[in-house]
Amino acid sequence: MVIYRRNEEDDCLKIAEKDGFTSPNHATTTTDSSGQPDPNNFTAPLHRKLKSRHLQMIAIGGIIGPGLLVGSGNALHLGGPAGILISFSLVGIIIFFVMQSIGELATVIPVTGSFTEYSSRFVDDSLGFALGWAYWYLWVTVLANEYNALSLVMGFWTDVVPQCAWIIIFWVILLAMSNLGVLAYGEVEFWLSLIKLLSLTIFFLLAICISSGGIGNRIIGFKYWKDPGAFADSINSVARTFVIAGTLYAGTEMVGVTSGESSNPLRAVPKAIRQVFWRILVFYIGKL
Repeated sequence: MVIYRRNEEDDCLKIAEKDGFTSPNHATTTTDSSGQPDPNNFTAPLHRKLKSRHLQMIAIGGIIGPGLLVGSGNALHLGGPAGILISFSLVGIIIFFVMQSIGELATVIPVTGSFTEYSSRFVDDSLGFALGWAYWYLWVTVLANEYNALSLVMGFWTDVVPQCAWIIIFWVILLAMSNLGVLAYGEVEFWLSLIKLLSLTIFFLLAICISSGGIGNRIIGFKYWKDPGAFADSINSVARTFVIAGTLYAGTEMVGVTSGESSNPLRAVPKAIRQVFWRILVFYIGKL
């Protein structure tokens, strides 16, 4: 792996030592008069200010959005309960192994550019170029879908504000957040992800109460597995929901992308990656 390293930014130990971490098999960096690691002996194109807690909450919150609730409803309509369970489980298994690979690379070579940079180094520059533009196009379309989903959710509570106004409001808010710097973004993402986790937990509890008859006058249980059935359109329903499943899993790769902003990727990235299995199991399979 060492032959693929291009500069000091690639050395995870140097980055970790800058944050005060020392390894028994690696000499520490140059220190200043106060005995603290000297940041001047390390050069990187980005300011590495994201802490471990930021990275872990970005990893969790990156996959929780309005599309998870709104989009999964469409998948349920197209594929039926068994159809979406199969498609989301299969895609989740693929995502798990992909994230383990990205996490290993991001820990050893925590560069800016993440998997697009790895594609250029280990395969070819043309692959990295194509992957970068494909990833950009993915998030342009996903972001537009998220804005639309937000406006639909807000429109459920009030119809005074038009849908286009909600889209503009959230666009301005996110644009302002993007100009505050990486540390401010990390803090905002940390607290927003925490709010999303609490909200989703409440949603789970309410769904269980409603399904079991604790709230309301009827017990739903496994009613929809019998009528209209586990599969909405035989086995074709599974194939129809694969695209939706793949789209809704977008965001799990954020750990690898943000490793280039992490102050100590040697510690932070493995912790965040280890949560991928539980995120997939709880927030996707558990919710469905």
